[in-house]
Amino acid sequence: MIENNRGKIVNISCIRSRIFRSNMAEYAASKGGVVALTSAMALDLAPFNIQVNSVAPGFTYTGMTAGSFDDDRVREYSESIIPAGRIAEPADIAKVVLFLLSENSDYISGETIFADGGFRVSK
Repeated sequence: MIENNRGKIVNISCIRSRIFRSNMAEYAASKGGVVALTSAMALDLAPFNIQVNSVAPGFTYTGMTAGSFDDDRVREYSESIIPAGRIAEPADIAKVVLFLLSENSDYISGETIFADGGFRVSK
């Protein structure tokens, strides 16, 4: 990327980098570290026309969360606290990543986009 004087990097963080739960200190620290790394890399790579951003998904159906949302009570509660009223599908997150990789985001760098259906701002 440096040799080509152009590029894009998208890191994946998590809503837990900003909204915390007990007994998740290590996970929160690792995801917060991704946000910090994104900012530092964006600054270092800007002279080479390389944009670095991150996406922080909220509640999303994934292999890691599969069992959690099988319980109707957990799923319904989760949906009730997300302003968008639903849990994200992986495709929802992929669309944000694709945007950040597109030329439509050429002037965006060092940002973390929270793809969480409005959950973060509702807290």
